[in-house]
This record gives sequence, C-alpha cells and structure tokens, in this order.
Amino acid sequence: MNPDQQFLDALAGELARLNHELSHTTSWVKQVQAGKQSVELLKHGLTRRDVEY
Repeated sequence: MNPDQQFLDALAGELARLNHELSHTTSWVKQVQAGKQSVELLKHGLTRRDVEY
C-alpha cells in the first residue's frame, strides 16, 4: 500500500469517527435545547398559576 493510500484510509477513518461523534453531539444539543424549553414552559406555567391564585 502506498503512503498516499494509507493517508487517505486514515483520513477516511478519522472522518467517520468525527461524524459519529458529531451525531452524538447533535442529539445531545437537541436534548439540552428541549430541556431548556421544558424549563421555560414550567416557569411560565408556574408563574401563571401563581398569579391566578
């Protein structure tokens, strides 16, 4: 195997690994955003309920 091919294979492997990491990070970010949204909704719900009573 020539050095260029080895380099390309290593690069392809690294890109695949990074892509895998990124997909996990993306879903983690979505979960965090969903969590923040839930917290905001809860806060609004609580304050609205407190005002009503």
